[in-house]
Amino acid sequence: MASNKNPGKELIQDITTRFILTAPAEQLTAFESIMFLVEQAHWYYEDFAREQDSSLRSMSLKDFAVVVFQNCPELRTYLDDIEQIMEHFKAFKKNVPVMGGILLDRTLQRVLLVKGWKNTACWGFPRGKIHKNETDAQCAVREVLEETGYDIEDLVVEEDFIELTLDGKRNKLYIVAGLDPDSAQFAPKCKGEIGGYAWHKVADLPATRDEGNQTFLSEDGVKHKFFMVWPYMKPLRRWIKKRLYNNPTWDMPADCMSVADILYAQPAAAPFHGDSSPD
Repeated sequence: MASNKNPGKELIQDITTRFILTAPAEQLTAFESIMFLVEQAHWYYEDFAREQDSSLRSMSLKDFAVVVFQNCPELRTYLDDIEQIMEHFKAFKKNVPVMGGILLDRTLQRVLLVKGWKNTACWGFPRGKIHKNETDAQCAVREVLEETGYDIEDLVVEEDFIELTLDGKRNKLYIVAGLDPDSAQFAPKCKGEIGGYAWHKVADLPATRDEGNQTFLSEDGVKHKFFMVWPYMKPLRRWIKKRLYNNPTWDMPADCMSVADILYAQPAAAPFHGDSSPD
């Protein structure tokens, strides 16, 4: 069946009530906050409503926002301003701080990376934009849970993080160590966003801009990009060094790499290790 049917008024009203009209009053006082709610409603429409009714057409955020504004009396007055609202929202999002997590295995040798849905997507850490009234740690926990299905709420240590300013935006990733790759299960909460997971060796990942700009080939000929990873690697390796030196009883397997191996290893030609799963 062709996916070309517009969402009906009843469906849009249900989604609008679920995500917008029942939101706290303070979230409905500015278009930036309202559009974040519309964006969440859009994800729900794409991920769940269309899964239940395959005849519904896929919509861009802008087209979806138009339909929401048309069907929501509280927003209908601003329908003629939707172009300006969308442009302002795009500009606003560029400066919203990003939070996330760096998930290490118990040997501190491997780190979990996620890859976007598109074939051209880069590998990176699970992360996302902070919501209004969220703390940094709350946002990191939520984003990691949404992108991996793994709950790190009880594992986050407020002092263990790497914070960088990239392109004028604050990026803060909490370091969570001790995961067991054999037992940890990952599954995204938001469909159509994450296309794969894989454990990568810390020593193999690029740590400079030049290395980060390279495209690496795995043994099966698949291209892998790590541009969003390299800025964090040097501080991450320093954190690992400090953890190992300050915790001599850290539970490390006999075949674990030495601190020097982790800190000074050169990137391999194919820094892709472990299985990736789109589901």
